[in-house]
Amino acid sequence: MGTMKTLVCINSCEKDICSLGTLKESELYRKMDEDSNIRIIEVFSGGNIILFDGSRLVLSLEEQYDKLHRKTYEMIKYCVDNFSFERLVKLDSNILTYDKVGERTRRKLCGLDRVNRVIFKCKNMEYLGTFGRKFSSRLGYTHLRNKDMEVSDENLGWFDKFSGEFFGGKCYGMSRAFAKFIASPDERVLAIVEQHDRVGLEDVMVGRLYEICGDTKNG
Repeated sequence: MGTMKTLVCINSCEKDICSLGTLKESELYRKMDEDSNIRIIEVFSGGNIILFDGSRLVLSLEEQYDKLHRKTYEMIKYCVDNFSFERLVKLDSNILTYDKVGERTRRKLCGLDRVNRVIFKCKNMEYLGTFGRKFSSRLGYTHLRNKDMEVSDENLGWFDKFSGEFFGGKCYGMSRAFAKFIASPDERVLAIVEQHDRVGLEDVMVGRLYEICGDTKNG
């Protein structure tokens, strides 16, 4: 297969199999599947080794919510090394069934108008998602409290240093150039990934990586 326009990586796990089924029966999935410019793969963790069967990628990581940043990082690295694409879209398998937030927030994160824009309409994106927001230390600490994660303040100095934008993790996309930067051996990338081993926050990690990717282009 030559270079594809868009590689859609559907992030899923065993507890979300029913949600994945709902997505695969939807009009959104049908549109993606019938679009010759799009290739879809499903991404899971839990393998002893990395396996890809043509449609499902299984990474050799534990399937844990607070390790989602590692799953995303390894997914991007695998895709850069093994597929030719112009842009990569990460889509959660529960995009149609997510109900852990209020309806207003759910529409921002999962609204089909926003999802369709990311997947089908924004051809020249560098980094774009359904719901963009500024990061704040208050948001970070709220996340830790909600997840019952005990992390000492000394590990979280970056909370007060990063005030850039990031896109919510339900659906976001990136250019191949940005994906290649994430997959590179740049020490700043590796340092940020390791920082997030303490806090999770996969979507914030990608926003922070985009900030330093922009810095490399600007000088």
